[in-house]
Amino acid sequence: TQKVIRKGDNMSIRRLSFYLFLMLLAVVVIGFPVKLQFVNTQQTGQDLIAGRNVNMVAGTGCIDGDPYLQRQNEPSMAVSTRNPLHLFAGANDYRMVDMPESEGPLPGAPEGAAAGDAWLGLFKSFNGGESWISTLLPGHLKDTSTTGRSSPLYGFAAASDPTVRAGTNGLFYYSGIAFDRVTHGRSVIFVARFIDNNVTKIGDVDPIKYLDATIIDQGTSGQFADKPWIAVAAPMNGSGTIPIYAPDTPVQNVARHNVYIAYSVFLGSLSGGDQSKIMFARSTNCGMTWQSPIKISESQHINQGTTIAVSPKDGKIYIAWRRFASQGEPSAIMLSQSRDFGYSFTKPVTVATLTAFDQYTTADSFRTYAFPTIAVDRDGVVYVAWSERGWGSGEDARIAISTSGDGINWTAPRPVDNHAGRGHQIMPSLTYTAGRLMMTWYDTRKSEGGEDSDISDPGPSGKPHTLDVWVAQAQPSMNPTFSNSTKVSKYLHWMETDGPDVKIVQKESNRPNYCLFDGGQQPFFGDYIDITAAPMFLFDVPDLDNQGNGFWRFNQKDSDPATTFVGWTDNRDVNPGNGVWTDYTPPSACSSSTPCVAGTTGKRNQNIYSSHITQGIMIGSPVNTKPLVNYKRTFLVFVRNLTEYAKQIQLTIQTPDGMQASFWESWPPVEEDWECPFLNCADREVKVEIAPYSSITLAVFVHPYAANPYATFRVKVEETDGPGSFMDYIVLNPDPVNTEIVPVAEEVHTPS
Repeated sequence: TQKVIRKGDNMSIRRLSFYLFLMLLAVVVIGFPVKLQFVNTQQTGQDLIAGRNVNMVAGTGCIDGDPYLQRQNEPSMAVSTRNPLHLFAGANDYRMVDMPESEGPLPGAPEGAAAGDAWLGLFKSFNGGESWISTLLPGHLKDTSTTGRSSPLYGFAAASDPTVRAGTNGLFYYSGIAFDRVTHGRSVIFVARFIDNNVTKIGDVDPIKYLDATIIDQGTSGQFADKPWIAVAAPMNGSGTIPIYAPDTPVQNVARHNVYIAYSVFLGSLSGGDQSKIMFARSTNCGMTWQSPIKISESQHINQGTTIAVSPKDGKIYIAWRRFASQGEPSAIMLSQSRDFGYSFTKPVTVATLTAFDQYTTADSFRTYAFPTIAVDRDGVVYVAWSERGWGSGEDARIAISTSGDGINWTAPRPVDNHAGRGHQIMPSLTYTAGRLMMTWYDTRKSEGGEDSDISDPGPSGKPHTLDVWVAQAQPSMNPTFSNSTKVSKYLHWMETDGPDVKIVQKESNRPNYCLFDGGQQPFFGDYIDITAAPMFLFDVPDLDNQGNGFWRFNQKDSDPATTFVGWTDNRDVNPGNGVWTDYTPPSACSSSTPCVAGTTGKRNQNIYSSHITQGIMIGSPVNTKPLVNYKRTFLVFVRNLTEYAKQIQLTIQTPDGMQASFWESWPPVEEDWECPFLNCADREVKVEIAPYSSITLAVFVHPYAANPYATFRVKVEETDGPGSFMDYIVLNPDPVNTEIVPVAEEVHTPS
């Protein structure tokens, strides 16, 4: 007999095939394994793994959100020294620009009028960057709170140029400029302080609290302060403590440490031919007060784009900046150092002269300058990197790096990632963590605009240029060799079924030359991106580490946490609409007096994005701080396998002498038929196999510890198979000062 296939059956088969393909596509896009039919346990090495790209601009409130889909750029970020799952960031933020009075309490603005200028945004994550909340730095003109109205920034029209860095004991420092956007208007350099209380009472969703803001320097008529950068030093032995008064929290006596800031002051307007000087200021008491600024460069040239690093070895301060070509002097990267903790500085030296990749703002190109980035390793070797033309194929720009053992004599520059193809590399950001160098940058090697001497539209292909974020690592040395670079940017892909073939097509891209500024006439993409250690400082515990000294130190040992976070500007969410950038209607702006232009909402939707960079394994504890008193405490710890390979992981509890802790509520198990659910089970040690793109969560049970209720202990996490095996620690009660402020009798939690 002949089998008859009815039309409906045929359609069902086609529909089933279609849905199966959709499932496969979702697996590819989301990042889950495509080899689920078998588990691959072989990995060739510890390559860098970039996590998913997360939009940091969250929320729909007028201030606690961005309902008008406005612009954010120039992100800077840091990780809490109390919980590495807590992230804090800043960025230029335009969310108030299109905010009409009718949408909220916005005094001083006419009905339906644009409400504000650019300000600085605050961005916080409490789950390792998987999601974010956002708001604005206190002190903007629409701030009706007592805290905002009492800020020294209140009254300024605009603010920009953020830098965020972490201190010890959960402190954060946020620098920037506030100014009035008029000729010879006021401008100030400031530093705001925040603290991560880490745990909160039920009902509070934000443990990172604002403390205060301090004016460091003020521009005068004809002088404009610009582009500050900050760095934090590790506390010195015997430096004592400083009291921190956080809202609704007992006083916290934190380790005293220095904070440094450097910036430019332009003498006159910002037009060509003007001069600028590099200034420096320091605080020796955790940012409570600041000493008077001092000049560290002469004013015969345009000096801009400062960056600072502190040596983990001896506390020396290194400040690098760009000197622009003028008065017969070539473009150069300059550096000055302080050997006395910022009291004085050496005469600037030339790190390198360069053929800089500079691009100026036009209707077809965004502005970018070859500003430097800097880091110092545990041996005191200094690394400075920048973007320079001439290294790549077609004389394209590459990130170049130079090193010095004394800050005076510098090696010849060499490219970080001189791949064989075309494309430019710009805006590098460098950090040193876990005994290695980490570098990130923008890269146009895969640009849709094709090969070009600049990053201007239209390119030779007639298509707009695109760029992506890349990252690479290197072992420290006088001539560091960076590993094969890894692409951080990840985009949505769609399936197109028109025609005989099914195609997977990338539907997002980061196009930097969209004209989102000056009423739709110019592009702007910020001047920098950022990479940060997670965290920058660690508290050594003598009972757990023979090398520890019971004090805060830099994240510098090979066994220290190696995770980093990257933040960048991204135009993937911009809706080009009809391509006429001056045709723009913000969401909710339509009224009888404000006609809508169809399809133009989202035309200003520039955002900042983040991603975590790991060796394929991410660990942590959502609630890592509890006093060990009165009754047994439970700490949850997790291990995530971010690779396509199965991982065998051993977890071992390490405690001070006499502390009772176990992975089991009772050990040995009382059930007669109990079987170990893992590869191996013991009181303080378990061995598990984690499938690709999967995770495991375990409980650590800890009895009251009368010897020290605030004692620090940890879980060692190590990979037991594969080359270049992973090893790290989940530190519990990482800051004794933090543990002391947790209410003993009240339940606490950390938002996620």
